[in-house]
Amino acid sequence: MYGDALVYLRILGAKFWRTPEDTREGLLENLTPGLGMFHFMWEIQKAILSTWWGNSTTPGTLSSLKVTLGAHKVSMDGKSFNSCDDFLFAVVRVKVLEMYERKNQKDPMVIQPTEEDIERIIKAIFDSADDFNAAFLQAGLLYIEVNSSFN
Repeated sequence: MYGDALVYLRILGAKFWRTPEDTREGLLENLTPGLGMFHFMWEIQKAILSTWWGNSTTPGTLSSLKVTLGAHKVSMDGKSFNSCDDFLFAVVRVKVLEMYERKNQKDPMVIQPTEEDIERIIKAIFDSADDFNAAFLQAGLLYIEVNSSFN
């Protein structure tokens, strides 16, 4: 049975309270709790948002990018999954293009980066001394990879 964290904990609680039972059915052995992928992704999304939120006056933070991109439904607590999901995908794209431009001194919107260029930039991200962007992009790219593998 899959659900959110509350469903998972309730199933474990029910099984705990049924330990005096004698039968498999009474012990609820046929129930195995699992965290659903949607809820797992939502928890990752919330962790990324709260970690890199910052404030709206600090350029490059998620809070300032929310204002810049006009993402009105996006919040630090990630209440609107779809809006926050779209926002994270857009911000990761923006940050990768920003890193491309910074490393190559070329506008990525004018010169179409090749797949090799993107791979080189992603490697540069992981090796970057810019801790905020490097850490965010590592988390953001992982979020996109995990999200894409289940869609």
